[in-house]
Amino acid sequence: MSGNRVPDSRTIRMSGGQYKENDQSSSVVHGRSTTNFGAYTENSPTSSESLPEDIRTSFVKEVKAVVIELAGYSNAWEDPTSEKLKGIWIKVMPNMRDDFSRYEQDIRSLVAEILIEWRNSIGNAAIAAVKSDMEKKTSNRDRRAYVTNQTKGALWDHLCYYSDPKQGDGRKPTGFLQSPVVAETLSEHFKVILSIPETDRLKNPPTGAMVLTILAIDRAFKLFANGHLDNISPSDFSQDAQARSSAPIVQQFFGKTRTGQDRVSDELWEKIIAAAKSHGETPYVEVMDVADNKGKLPDDLKFC
Repeated sequence: MSGNRVPDSRTIRMSGGQYKENDQSSSVVHGRSTTNFGAYTENSPTSSESLPEDIRTSFVKEVKAVVIELAGYSNAWEDPTSEKLKGIWIKVMPNMRDDFSRYEQDIRSLVAEILIEWRNSIGNAAIAAVKSDMEKKTSNRDRRAYVTNQTKGALWDHLCYYSDPKQGDGRKPTGFLQSPVVAETLSEHFKVILSIPETDRLKNPPTGAMVLTILAIDRAFKLFANGHLDNISPSDFSQDAQARSSAPIVQQFFGKTRTGQDRVSDELWEKIIAAAKSHGETPYVEVMDVADNKGKLPDDLKFC
């Protein structure tokens, strides 16, 4: 079965943004330039065929949850390597296992689109969750004060991430990453991978999806810092360069302390995931670009 030759250059448009792929056969490295958000490069084959339409539809349907689950347990802003893509292709299209190299460039583009939409869905969910929280405040002044209270101090101290934000008498907040706004945002990830049976899912905690969740919520609160709830310009969380650069710092939340303890224990992860899965449908709201510096994580910080 054969398809058509992929054009040397194409622009793919999606809700919230676009990117352009360039295929220059005389170059060693081929890149994808991203409008208004800087640029990054990736390796891609110099020649590839497009998937036939029926196979493309079937592949996207079967691969979406698999690709998103994988990204949700790793670096959420990193597209799968060729080796991982080939493994995914063989898993979902076993009857065409030998055709991966033939269609690799088209497969890579489809997977990139899936991941862009996934990241944006988490960004949109965060906006919706924070907006719902802010609507409980009756004035712009109250909203500004609420944002300040919820986001003061280092990122890991922000009260918006805790289900029990105790204050005063030296009491520390508890219920890390179990607050309603976190649970509602992270639930977007679990809705997408719902088609994968629990018994077949990866066993590691979804750190990649949680990094996106934390940064999306931080960004959302800043959008509403001026107290306005309805004046938000559309944008693309997936291409937020500042959030992307902050991701490695947030990833440290899920590392180990100086003494070798997990900052987020398995028991705490179970509570975080249970809170997210308890949430229902999240409404869609557009997003805009904003972020800031995240600071250095203390060596002995352990969450509870």
